[in-house]
Amino acid sequence: MEESDPLFRRAAVGERRRSVSLAPLVTGAGSARARVRVSGRELAWWRIALGAVLALGFALRAGAAWRISPQIDEPFSVLAGQMVAGRGVPILPSGTLYLHGATLSYLLAPFVWLGFGDLADLRLLRLVSVVAGTVAIYFAYRVGRLVSGHVLVGIIAAGLLAIDPRSVQWSGHVRMYALLQALTLAFVWVAFRMLFSPPSRQRSAVVVLVAWAAAFTHMLSAVMVAPLGLLALVLFRRRLLGERRDLVITLGLCALAPLVVLALTRLVAPPRSSDENSGLLSFAGLELFNWNRLTNLSWDTWSYLFAGGLLARQLPGAVVALSVALAVYLLFGVRAGMRPVANRGPLVALLVCYWVPVGLILVLTGDSFSRYLLHIHPLSLVVIAVVLVKVAALWEGRVALRRLPVLISPLIAAGCLVLLGIHFGMGLARQWEFPLVDADYYPSLRYVAQRQQPGEPVIVALPAAAYLVLPNLEDIRFLAGQEGNPRAARYTSRTTDGRIVDYWIGAESIVSRAGLCEMFRRHPDAWVVVDLWRLREPWAYQGDIATIIWGMTTQLDVSTTGVFVLRAAPPELRSPGAVELCASLDLAPSQAGVGRSAAAYWWWPTGPRSVSWAAQSDWSQAGTVASGRSSSRGK
Repeated sequence: MEESDPLFRRAAVGERRRSVSLAPLVTGAGSARARVRVSGRELAWWRIALGAVLALGFALRAGAAWRISPQIDEPFSVLAGQMVAGRGVPILPSGTLYLHGATLSYLLAPFVWLGFGDLADLRLLRLVSVVAGTVAIYFAYRVGRLVSGHVLVGIIAAGLLAIDPRSVQWSGHVRMYALLQALTLAFVWVAFRMLFSPPSRQRSAVVVLVAWAAAFTHMLSAVMVAPLGLLALVLFRRRLLGERRDLVITLGLCALAPLVVLALTRLVAPPRSSDENSGLLSFAGLELFNWNRLTNLSWDTWSYLFAGGLLARQLPGAVVALSVALAVYLLFGVRAGMRPVANRGPLVALLVCYWVPVGLILVLTGDSFSRYLLHIHPLSLVVIAVVLVKVAALWEGRVALRRLPVLISPLIAAGCLVLLGIHFGMGLARQWEFPLVDADYYPSLRYVAQRQQPGEPVIVALPAAAYLVLPNLEDIRFLAGQEGNPRAARYTSRTTDGRIVDYWIGAESIVSRAGLCEMFRRHPDAWVVVDLWRLREPWAYQGDIATIIWGMTTQLDVSTTGVFVLRAAPPELRSPGAVELCASLDLAPSQAGVGRSAAAYWWWPTGPRSVSWAAQSDWSQAGTVASGRSSSRGK
C-alpha cells in the first residue's frame, strides 16, 4: 500500500509545498491499488500476522520476566512504587522526590495496594514492563506502516522488535525502559500524524499528553523534541508563525515537560548543607548530561544494542549503511532518474528522528549504558524494514532494475530477514541459557534479616534493597566508596547537621577508607552485604576498600549470583594487610579490633577459625556475576 506524498519533493514546476493528510495511510483508504491490498481477506491475514507477532512478543517478555535475574536498580523502582502507594507521590524515605520513572511508580502502586509490593513479588511486578514492551511492539507496527504506507513494513518492524534481545530483556525488569520505549514510539506516531496533517487540537493535545508521560518516565525522552522541531522548521518555515503555529505551541509544551521535572526535583528536596555542590542536573538520572563526552565520543554504547548474535559485528555498520542509502535514495533519487518515492517526507522524518537523538544521547550522557538508547532503538528496526520492503519491490519496476529476474529481489530481502531472525534468535537463546543479569541481593539480605539483631549495623552496597528487606532503617549503612570516588559524591549528600546520608533512604553513608575502618572498630558485630563485581570494579570498591572488606571480615554466606554475606572477624583472624592499612589511616592498631573481649564476638557460631582471604578474593565460580555487563550496570 503506497500513497504519494509531496513533502520534501522539490517539483520542477515550483509547486508550493503544502500539508498533506496521512489519513489514507492510517485508515487504509486511498488509491484503488491501496484499497485492494488492505481489504477483505488480505486485511484479515495482516491482522492475524500482527496478532501472532504481539503474542510472540508478549510470550518472550513474560518468559524473560520469569527467568532472568534481578537487575541491580529494580529495588529502587519497587521502593518508589511503595512510596506512591503510601504517600501519593514518589517521595523516598530520604525526602527526595524521585521522578526518575515516576510514571512507572504510579503503575506499580495498585500492586502495592493489593499486597504485592515487595522484592518477593518481583516477577509479578515485572508484568507492568511486559505489557509495556508488548504495547511498544504495536506502536512499532503503527510507525512502520505510517512512514512507509506499507502494512508489511509495519509487520516486519513489529516482528523484529518482538524478538529483539535487548528489548525483551528490559521488558522483563521493573524499570522504566520498556515503558519509555512504548511512549516514545507512541509519541513518534502521533507527532508524525500532527506534522504531516492539517492542524488539529485533539491531535496536538495527544502529542503533549504522551510527551509529558514520557518525560515523567525518563528525562532522555526530551531528545525526541529536537528533531521534530528541526523538521517543522524545514517543512514550514515562516508558516510556523501563521497557519502552523499549532506546531510551535505543541512542541513548546512538549519541551516544557523535562524542565518541569528538573524544577520539581530541585524544589521538593530535603534540607541539605548550604556548602554542598549540587548542580541543576544532579540526581536520579538528571546527572546524565555530560558535555565532556564531546571530546570522547564512542559508538560502543549504540552498537551494543545489536550484540549477542550472528551479526553482532556487522549489523551496526549495516544500519548506518542502510540509513545512508535510504537518505540518498529519498533526497536524490528523482534527480538520478528514479521514480518519485512515495511517503518521502515521513521517511526522511524517520531518519532524522532516529539519528539526531542517537547523536545527542551519545554526546550528552555521562554513563555509557545502552539502555539509554533503548527507546530510540525500534526506529532502526523500522529503517531496516523499510529498506527490505523497498528491495523486495525492485522487481515491480519501481526503479531502473527491470532486467533482474522477478524473484531475485524478493529472495534477497527474504534472505536478509532470515539472517536477522537467526541473529536475534541467537541472542534470545543466549539470554535464556545465561539468565544472570546482575547480582541478586534479595536472598542474601533475607539471610541477614533472619539473623541480625537490632543495633547491629549492616553495611550494604544497595540501600534501597536493604530498606525493603531489613526491619530497621537505623541499622543500614550505605557503603558509597572511598574519598574522591564519583560514586560517593553522586549518591550521597551532607545534611544540615553534618551527617552524610544516601539520596534514597537517608541512611548514614561511608564515604572514606577511614570511615569503613572506624565502623569495624566500633562495631565488632557489623555485617557486610556486597557483591563480587563491585569489589572488583574501580568505580566502586576495587583497591583499598576491597582490601579492608576482605581483611576485616569473614564469610558467612555467598549466593549463586556472587553476593557475599560477611561479618566482622575476631582480631586474630583479620588480615595483617587490612590492619596495617587501617593503622596508616590514623587509626591505632588497638582501634582495629585488638584487645576486644571474646564477649564482643558472641555471634561467632563455632569459635574463631582461620579464613583464606586469597580464596575469598579469587572466588570465581560459575555463578559469579560476569564482568563487563555495561548494559545493566547501576547504582
